[in-house]
Amino acid sequence: TAALGFRGRKGSGGAQPASPPRFRFPRGSSAVSALRFRAHVAGGGRWHHRAGAGRGGNGEAGGGIGSGISLPGVPGVLPGGHRPAAADGKYHKQIKIEENATGFGYEKLFQEYLTEIVSEVWVEDPYIRNVHQLYNFLRFCEMLVKGPCKVRTIHLLTSYDEGNGRNQQTSGLEEIKQSLRNHGITLNVAFSSSIHDREIRFNNGWMIKIGRGLDYFKKPQGRFSIGYCDFDLRPCHETTVDVFHTKHTKKM
Repeated sequence: TAALGFRGRKGSGGAQPASPPRFRFPRGSSAVSALRFRAHVAGGGRWHHRAGAGRGGNGEAGGGIGSGISLPGVPGVLPGGHRPAAADGKYHKQIKIEENATGFGYEKLFQEYLTEIVSEVWVEDPYIRNVHQLYNFLRFCEMLVKGPCKVRTIHLLTSYDEGNGRNQQTSGLEEIKQSLRNHGITLNVAFSSSIHDREIRFNNGWMIKIGRGLDYFKKPQGRFSIGYCDFDLRPCHETTVDVFHTKHTKKM
């Protein structure tokens, strides 16, 4: 279950929350289904999870928990004047990628949150093992290299290949590490046998959870088929992308 921590303080307006609420989501469970809360603020008002918010709060599927929540202190306007979901009082943004959909390359999903202040990135994905998954991670790194951000450190937490491909996995990651070093970026790789969640975090506070991790693209029809090189043209597996702001979340 989710948990909230408030520290009461007295003032002319009565009891006030000491800081914005922090949610704690248990690993391996749905953050959306876990969130049910109520906390008193000044004047008897309440932070609330509105009935139906799991369906968008307004009866529309896919809106997520954000429609029923207003959170202060979330960054406002992104480059280009775009206001992210959290800045509009929507703590949670959800993107549904349909089966065989195209136009969902990594830039499409992440560029909005890669502001210039991003210098450190954490990737947790148990399936950076096979050759195509290593290429997925490499393309993600390439996006960071050429983006507006000034990334200096990438942390990857993954799991070892359970078959005969472990040497290929470790040598591939080592090659990526050396290549990133030539661009002034340090790649730290760690392995875990119990990792399950798939999430990507930036040190500007944004956290992106993809149901299938980075491996949501379908196998191309051939090495010389459209979509082999350009991920925007590659058909996708059905999956869901959830975007949160970690200023209001706390890991267990």
